[in-house]
Amino acid sequence: MITVDEIMTAKPCTLSEQDSLGDAHRLMAKENIHHIPIVDGEGQLLGLVSQHDVIVATHSLLDNNQGVILTPEIAQVSLDEVMVTDVQTTTPGASLRQAALMLHGYRYGCLPVVDEGQLVGIVTGTDFVGVTINLLQKQEKISDEIEIADDLDIDELDDLDDLGLEVQEGDDWGQEDR
Repeated sequence: MITVDEIMTAKPCTLSEQDSLGDAHRLMAKENIHHIPIVDGEGQLLGLVSQHDVIVATHSLLDNNQGVILTPEIAQVSLDEVMVTDVQTTTPGASLRQAALMLHGYRYGCLPVVDEGQLVGIVTGTDFVGVTINLLQKQEKISDEIEIADDLDIDELDDLDDLGLEVQEGDDWGQEDR
């Protein structure tokens, strides 16, 4: 079983509830992230701010494709006024399947990973895309190997060395099928 801690981002970027929308906007742009867990001084999860939350809070003011413009008043809005506090979480040992079902079922973009009340990581939809790519590559490699094996003409081989197999004395594999 693959677990969440195998793909999560450990020690994600965080902010406090006293930080501002401007702080969140700058951190998201600097780190190229879309979700920021909001934690207290002890690292306990209080809420979550997403890029969508920042855009909605700023009324999606756009200026010639240069991105969101934060007026000084909006930039100073405290995150405790806009953060989502009813946040679904997962644990490091949870199965990847469980986490994926939560992301898909609730249409979340991320799940904070909490262990004994402490934020220890975050898992995002992007992490799952990475896992999917990896699994597809492995599946394609296996399919290619099966295809090669199907094309292999055993009668053309001089000996088992052509297959890259080592025969150990006493090996009788295949004998029971004769």
